[in-house]
Amino acid sequence: AIHDFAIEILDSGQGGPPHVTQFITTQRDGMTRNGLTYSLASNLHHTAPYAVTMCMYPFSSGTDLSNPAQYWSNSNSVPHACIGGDENAGDRWWEPKLSEGIVRFISGRSNVFGEAAVWPAEKNICMILPLG
Repeated sequence: AIHDFAIEILDSGQGGPPHVTQFITTQRDGMTRNGLTYSLASNLHHTAPYAVTMCMYPFSSGTDLSNPAQYWSNSNSVPHACIGGDENAGDRWWEPKLSEGIVRFISGRSNVFGEAAVWPAEKNICMILPLG
């Protein structure tokens, strides 16, 4: 849905400079959802490299991705619905760092959300992904 909406906006011919856009993803969303998001981010980045960035929260090192209990456990990765308190009750270990990063980005104190990291990074680092 996000990909379709964004493509519709791009096709609407609004013109003008692109808005600064930050994509925040989690490895747990899987190859299809993240692949579509990456495709959109990459296409936007080619239009305005200075305005589009993307990062991804990885699984915790050592997570057995073939084990559903480990794959879906909030203790091993940032969940898809990671903002707001209505979902994923309990230990929301990701929230303080994520919230601070979003505030820095929106307030203009930082022009990118995420950190340059080498794979495999830790689960609490939103790794900047190359879009070029």
